[in-house]
Amino acid sequence: MAAPEHSSASIFPPTALFLQDMCNWQRTLEFEDFVRHSAAAEAAARLMGSRPTQFFHDRVLAKEAGSSIVTPWHRDTPYDCVGGEKTVSYWIALDPVPRATSLRCVAGSTPWSINLRPKRFDSADLYEGDVPWRGRQCRSANRRRIRSIRWVGDAAVFVDRQGKGSPPFKDLTFKHGEPLSGPISH
Repeated sequence: MAAPEHSSASIFPPTALFLQDMCNWQRTLEFEDFVRHSAAAEAAARLMGSRPTQFFHDRVLAKEAGSSIVTPWHRDTPYDCVGGEKTVSYWIALDPVPRATSLRCVAGSTPWSINLRPKRFDSADLYEGDVPWRGRQCRSANRRRIRSIRWVGDAAVFVDRQGKGSPPFKDLTFKHGEPLSGPISH
């Protein structure tokens, strides 16, 4: 946590003890092998009913025990630069997580057209005018490290969110509405 290697890494103030680092798959041989050769892409394709399946990004999140950062209840849609109904995210816990503080999902929420007032992880509003969400927030007394991996399906397009959201890919050259493409397609 003291020295993340990637330029997209962010570390919140010392009392927060929270790290987010993205796009590590090319720096870690074992993880690149997982992205390229595991059954995860095939499973994502079946879940989405999509051919082809495009690897989108990976992320590592680490929150130390007692961190002052509270994970807000949120939907991923307003944070990502992806449009389209076919996406799959794997959320892989690397530490034991008690059920009371584990990831929870709302069945059927993917097609909702409201953004539920997404927050930055420093508690600031991400966008003005979104609908308030009164969902549970997560604060844990245990260390929590996860690896998140996302695949997108056919008809996935780039959505320009005006620099807001994550990951903040500064080197993308896509224009709003263009199909997403990248180095790994199944």
